[in-house]
Amino acid sequence: MSERVTLKQLAREAGVGLATASRALSGDPRCAEATRARVQAAAERLGYRPDPALSALVSHRAGVRRRPAGMGIVLLMDHGPDYYYMRILDACRERAGSLGYGVELIQWKDYPSPEKLGRVLVQRGTSGVVVFPIQHEPYVAAFPWQHFSCIGFLQPVFRPQIHLVRDNAFRSVFEGVAQTLRQGRKRPGLVLFTSPGSNNDLRQIGAYLAACSEAGPAPVPPLPVLRLMSTRQTQDPLRAWFREHRPDVVVCNTGGAYYELQKLGVRIPGRCAYVNLLLDRNDAMAGFDPREELIGRALIDQLDGMIRRNERGLAAEPHVTLIDRVWRDGPTLPAPKDRKGAGTRQGAVTTTA
Repeated sequence: MSERVTLKQLAREAGVGLATASRALSGDPRCAEATRARVQAAAERLGYRPDPALSALVSHRAGVRRRPAGMGIVLLMDHGPDYYYMRILDACRERAGSLGYGVELIQWKDYPSPEKLGRVLVQRGTSGVVVFPIQHEPYVAAFPWQHFSCIGFLQPVFRPQIHLVRDNAFRSVFEGVAQTLRQGRKRPGLVLFTSPGSNNDLRQIGAYLAACSEAGPAPVPPLPVLRLMSTRQTQDPLRAWFREHRPDVVVCNTGGAYYELQKLGVRIPGRCAYVNLLLDRNDAMAGFDPREELIGRALIDQLDGMIRRNERGLAAEPHVTLIDRVWRDGPTLPAPKDRKGAGTRQGAVTTTA
């Protein structure tokens, strides 16, 4: 059996140092393209293959030690974060910091082009990128994904082919409507505060229709779904929708409709009950805790694993990790007097191909 070609022999053949040879083989963005090509060509000529035992040892050490201070993670956003995103960003920062990474929040619009942003990140030694929803397709096509380990949050219309983490919106809508039907409600209505280009609405509408058909003791006719593009100028369409369809419970992806209905004189939970699919910490409502801390940890832990395995660029077979929200009882959906076993249901983390 011929002896294994060592990294030192490969470096000598390619005319580079050991560290440069290692960076070239791992796809490190700090290594010039010409140098990487020369090292890879030499590896092919010599039949070089990494030592699996050594690779396992390096991976183990990387897992138990803090990362070098120069290794950074960028949280990349299309726009300024709202309160929900801020809590996820905080969780990302906390988890990344505990692993020894520096963290920076960057918006696409702060740079003249995606190519320029990519060059800046390479120069800073950025190892990984967490991508938040993208509304502009040119960003996806032009950004140099091949230099970074990448993971995304949610599922925007325009998205690169990367692994994703998102909350399980379908399940929370289905279970939220089912909860109201089990309590004897007959006319659940769905209100969605949305944004241009969002495809999460379709998932939530599908869950609403499925719950109306399957979740109760008998099917109930679904009401037309009200989609509101912003929290401004929502009273008129909400008033018209409520008066025409007269729901006995409103299921909404924020607390926004609750406060608007109160302004219109609707008594909650008297005339109508309310379920908030995306509770803030201080919301005194029934609904779902989105568990932003778990989302942030899942994003960083998966990204950390890709960095350690030198997985860069777009994914050949991207997968989606779903984080289930957790139900919280609240005064906006009073429990029946004879209800037993009331309490919080535990959520789960599910990975799908």
